[in-house]
Amino acid sequence: MLYFNKQGFKDYLRGKNYPPKYAGYIDTIYEKILKPNKLELLFGDLEKCLGKDRNKAITGLEIIYNFITRTYSISKQPKIGEKAKLFICSHNMSLRSFNDYATGLNKYIEYIKSISSPKQYNSYLVTPWNKACNKLNLMFYNNISLNGINSLMCRFSDNQDFIKYVIENSFFFSKNMAQDRFKTIVDTIINKDDSVPARKSGDKQKSENGTDYFICENENKNQIKFKITIDRDGNRAVRDLIKNKTGYTLSSGEDSLFTNYIISHIWGDAFDPRNFTNFWNLAIVPAWANSLLDKTNSKDLLTKQLINTFKAVCYKNYNLKSNTYKWNDIFMKSPQIEDDYVLKGDYEIYIINKKRKNSEYGIIKKEKITII
Repeated sequence: MLYFNKQGFKDYLRGKNYPPKYAGYIDTIYEKILKPNKLELLFGDLEKCLGKDRNKAITGLEIIYNFITRTYSISKQPKIGEKAKLFICSHNMSLRSFNDYATGLNKYIEYIKSISSPKQYNSYLVTPWNKACNKLNLMFYNNISLNGINSLMCRFSDNQDFIKYVIENSFFFSKNMAQDRFKTIVDTIINKDDSVPARKSGDKQKSENGTDYFICENENKNQIKFKITIDRDGNRAVRDLIKNKTGYTLSSGEDSLFTNYIISHIWGDAFDPRNFTNFWNLAIVPAWANSLLDKTNSKDLLTKQLINTFKAVCYKNYNLKSNTYKWNDIFMKSPQIEDDYVLKGDYEIYIINKKRKNSEYGIIKKEKITII
């Protein structure tokens, strides 16, 4: 790769009596760290970014420097350093020379600072540059985390193998059930001005004259409030709804038909009555997997991939693009997915259907969902 001002950097090294091999270290960082992880623009767009916002461009280089030095430091620690070592070795780099790359990059940063001057902020940097910097930071936390799930992960070939196993051992609900429930909630909130269940939260809920309300805003930032009924134990209303519609019981002691399974709110926000009992936000998952699905703000790569792949499966299964879901009617946007963390492929999922008249339980079918 001919990175920005490579010859100028060589001349700079010569003038400062620095080892000339530092120039080659920048090539190595690009080829073995940035390129395999689709972060090439942190070098490839450097000249463009320097012309737009020099400080953010320098920050991007410093994030790479910190990534290398911190990963190297962690790799020397017992137990916690194993993942960092694995990252270094899997990218065809030696532990002994890894930290030397940071030294070369530090000199390159010195050189870039010496030949550039501050520029005004430009919107170009908001998406591609900041996104790449955030991804590199996420990679660091993934490399150092001491994760209890690793003892289970060693049984699978990779993240996708694990996530496929979790999804294919979970249970979702039928598209018709999800669409009917959405219409019921809209009708209850908007047309009947009646209460809808919600999990208790101190932030977006308040009580007035003995009535509980959920507070949100419309697109014009005007305050909207819905009547709610605070759930007694955090999931009672959801369990009752599932039992009423399908016949199946969860978390009901010896009477549970699903044992060691947990109701998971895939997009979270169970304090919001628009999310709490809407089937499009629900899946029944193995108890050991739910701890990962609960970590909506996690920086762990596996967790982000699991959550967003679950979201993609729900989006497809419940057909959330359908005009049936009139999100504006209840002042919300359609559920969002971080596409970069969705693992594409085929998933064989279990779908619970509504029980028919005179039937004790709803039929459970297995269907293939393809995420592309």
